[in-house]
Amino acid sequence: MASIESELEESRRELEAERRTSASLEVALLSNRQVGMAMGIAMERFKISEDRAFDLLRRLSQGTNRKLVDIARDMVTTGQLPVSPMPRRRSGDIAGMTSASMSEGGTRA
Repeated sequence: MASIESELEESRRELEAERRTSASLEVALLSNRQVGMAMGIAMERFKISEDRAFDLLRRLSQGTNRKLVDIARDMVTTGQLPVSPMPRRRSGDIAGMTSASMSEGGTRA
């Protein structure tokens, strides 16, 4: 009897661990989709490559001390990038642009 109860308890623990893993994977998948959508918006709007779009989101995340997925979620929701406090690093870099100037087709602020 004790053996059956211990096996049942072990099965319950394993099931709960699988549920936590499943929930974590669902959150990760949703986050990945939001980042992908934000990258697509940036690529289309600013005519940049996938790598540059991700780099833009990454630098905005670091420069504003916010999670990349939060930057992406805001961009998907509003269609705008947050204003970046970061200076431009090189010619043609869009990180120094304001959110308003980006929505107007990429004119520098």
